[in-house]
Amino acid sequence: MPTYRATRAVEYILAVAVPLLFAALIGWAARAERPPQLYRLALVAPFEGLHRQTGYAALQAVRARVAEDAEKFGRRVQIVVWAVDDGGSPVLAQTRARELISDPTVLAVVGHFTPEAAAAAAPLYAAAQLLFVSPVPLAATHAPMASGTAFVVGPPPPVAAGTELWRSMVGCWMSGDGDELWESVLGLAGECGRGPAGLNASLAFLERWAAGNQGAGLSVVLPYGYCPGAIVEAFPHLQVKVAVPAGADPSVGWIASEMANFALGCIRAALARGQLARLAVAEQGRKVAEENGWQEIGGAFYGRYGALSLAPCGARQR
Repeated sequence: MPTYRATRAVEYILAVAVPLLFAALIGWAARAERPPQLYRLALVAPFEGLHRQTGYAALQAVRARVAEDAEKFGRRVQIVVWAVDDGGSPVLAQTRARELISDPTVLAVVGHFTPEAAAAAAPLYAAAQLLFVSPVPLAATHAPMASGTAFVVGPPPPVAAGTELWRSMVGCWMSGDGDELWESVLGLAGECGRGPAGLNASLAFLERWAAGNQGAGLSVVLPYGYCPGAIVEAFPHLQVKVAVPAGADPSVGWIASEMANFALGCIRAALARGQLARLAVAEQGRKVAEENGWQEIGGAFYGRYGALSLAPCGARQR
């Protein structure tokens, strides 16, 4: 009799335990095979038109940076690059910004590689508390916006570097060979202080002046953290320069990689805190800026560039 009862007890335990164990194994296998949650790092750049080569060079650099960081996010999270075309246009930039804001999988935006496009889109990202990393200054090209979500990996306005005289005008800095030229430029572009449109008018005027005076040693320092190849080609008589950290590469690829690195670091920090959402990512951006002494100007944070150098741009640099 005891043997019979023991056998019945074992059979009962097995009847209950085996299905539970089987169910647990199925659940574990399902979790192990579950695909990672996809999130997007948006790269907004000109992929058509005059500045399209800038966009494709940036895309290559950002994809490479994301691939390098893939293992740091583990198996449950995957960050993918979403390439979006703004054509360098402020109108299209705002349209793209609204589209990105409406997609909850977008955790951060890097790009808008022209001052006018970045200036148009930045207030929309700020209002949505979406982290935005730009390669061009923002404060000189639009009214102050909501603070804390825009971060510029580029030269802050205004900057003095070396022996060059930098003058702030339309969000760009230009140095010439005399006050007469400056008076002519300022007189031509009386609307400059009201927006980035004056930048194009001023460049066109300077190009005509330089062409008529065999260049005359005219140096134009543009508001970019990289060499904009399309502008260099469009204004061949101007000696185009940009401000970069001493010894840094003035190429599009370098600054695009730096922007992606900043955004990915903020996403990783938010993930480590168990709060992988755009607001948490933006908060990590502000934390990084505060801890590293970034300067806030007009609602945007500017990194500490340290020693600056004015890098000349050649037609082959992108």
